[in-house]
Amino acid sequence: MPTLLFNGGPADQATKNSVENFDLLTVPTVLVSQETAGHSGLTYGLSGTDTSAQMMIAGYGMVAEWFDYTLHNSEPAKKQFVGTDCGLCTEPGWAVQTKNL
Repeated sequence: MPTLLFNGGPADQATKNSVENFDLLTVPTVLVSQETAGHSGLTYGLSGTDTSAQMMIAGYGMVAEWFDYTLHNSEPAKKQFVGTDCGLCTEPGWAVQTKNL
């Protein structure tokens, strides 16, 4: 089963664990980092002092794309995560690592 891990960058206390888990996993895995989201930014819409919910929308959109890719084999959704010029890879503030895809 493909696995998606994501974190909110250096301010997120879960970043270290997500990176360590990425390193340990042997299944197809994607690690997505959003450098300014912090621990709750991708789920509650908080990014530093920005409470406009844009970060939450981006986080939920990312997860929806992941489900579309892994459950429906959607090529457009796959392109958000896979390849050196993947959709999230080209978005400012986002970083994507993959393995075994």
